[in-house]
Amino acid sequence: MKNETKQEPRTIEVENVGPVSRLRLLIPPNGGLVILRGRNGSGKSTTLEAIQSAATGTGNLSVRDGELRGEVRAFGATVTVAKSTRRRGDVEVVTLEGPGDVSTLVDPGLKSDDAADSRRIRALLALTGAKVEPSIFWPLLTDRATFETIVSPKSIAGDDPVEMAERIKRDIEARAREIEAQRDHAQARASALLAQNEGIDTNAPHDASLLAEDYAAARAEIVNTEANAATFAKAIQDRDAAAAKLRELPKEERHQQDLENILTDARLHRQLLTDELLELEHQIAAVNAALPEADRAVADAIHVLELHQVNEQRRLDLAAVLDRPLPPEFNAVDVEVARLKAQQAQKAMERGVLIRQAFERKESAQAELANAGEFSRKAELLRASAKGTDEILSGLVGKANAKLRVEAGRLILNTTRGKTYFAELSHGEKWKIALDVAIEAVGSGGVLVCPQEAYEGLDPINRQLIADHLAGTGVVMFTAEATDDPEVKAEVLAGSKVTAT
Repeated sequence: MKNETKQEPRTIEVENVGPVSRLRLLIPPNGGLVILRGRNGSGKSTTLEAIQSAATGTGNLSVRDGELRGEVRAFGATVTVAKSTRRRGDVEVVTLEGPGDVSTLVDPGLKSDDAADSRRIRALLALTGAKVEPSIFWPLLTDRATFETIVSPKSIAGDDPVEMAERIKRDIEARAREIEAQRDHAQARASALLAQNEGIDTNAPHDASLLAEDYAAARAEIVNTEANAATFAKAIQDRDAAAAKLRELPKEERHQQDLENILTDARLHRQLLTDELLELEHQIAAVNAALPEADRAVADAIHVLELHQVNEQRRLDLAAVLDRPLPPEFNAVDVEVARLKAQQAQKAMERGVLIRQAFERKESAQAELANAGEFSRKAELLRASAKGTDEILSGLVGKANAKLRVEAGRLILNTTRGKTYFAELSHGEKWKIALDVAIEAVGSGGVLVCPQEAYEGLDPINRQLIADHLAGTGVVMFTAEATDDPEVKAEVLAGSKVTAT
């Protein structure tokens, strides 16, 4: 028969600490739930603190009244309690410290679900020992330089990962809101520019050089039409004046031939008289008397003939004026039409200016809309980056329990009911997950401490659930419950069987 070496049971011994004079606890080798029972003031909470102090070296234990010193021996270490608390020896157990208390995951003691989940997340990160440095958030904004232009140095101060993530998220969202405001302003400017184009036909001619040419041609047509109208009016005026003057000329009863005949007769008569003068000297006196009269007759005939010739020439000239073809007819209506065309050409030029301005506004509006789109894209990226703080926390929380994640600061997991808030789980579901996290954190042989208030708040079913969950894991949880026992005693709740120690 082989000799089997029996392993000595692990114990925890508390002597002269607080109200405890002496207490020896056996640590279940396969794990389980150890419950300290006794009256209030009997030393249950002191014993729990002594266990925590032996494992971590923290805590503030006091010596039992009347004693010089006390001791706690557990996990290969001895804690001496006197004027100062000292621990020596190598610790052989892993436990949770500070905010890593497993009961904090179940019930943080806060009414607000947001605040409660925030404390739970801190507890989970404490359980994993995760150290949250600002550098883990840098990738949210591409690189450190970009990160530091958006996130305030105050936001990354401190060592609270939840608060740090929340402050970073707020800074990023604030920047997103600033960019969204820029987007809104750009959209408003674009709308205002496009509103100014309402009622403007941008399909109308608007080329400045062509419209200027049309206007110059219209102005030249006015000058040409006015000149033509003036020429036509002058022709009419000359014709009317010629007709009037023609009417004013004296009417001649004799023709020019008659007058010439008279002149010839007068000349012949003068010649006869002259001949007679030569022939009839004796008639000189009579002839001399008649000669002046003949001269006057000749002069009168010449005068009448010359006057007739002048008048005839005038008649010919005036008739030529009357017979002269009139220039193309232009009147005030034609001039007014030319002026209207010029006015239309001028309006077309002015309209062209408005159209070109409309195109410029349209281009500006399109540029503003493009800017708005870019602002919107940047804001969306920043919003996504802000949500990324939850993903980072989820990654850290996932190290404690892969089922858990963070969304908008809330602790969430998927259940058969779908997406579920951790706070909405039943007490038993919360304890199961909390214990899974704690057991993973401390490992087999580790020790957990649950405050008395937390344990006393559990119903028998959930107490048994905790005991069943710990059984066989090698992890021991110490807790306490107020009873009528005058001194502290410990019981191990394993499975459904209660074993006294």
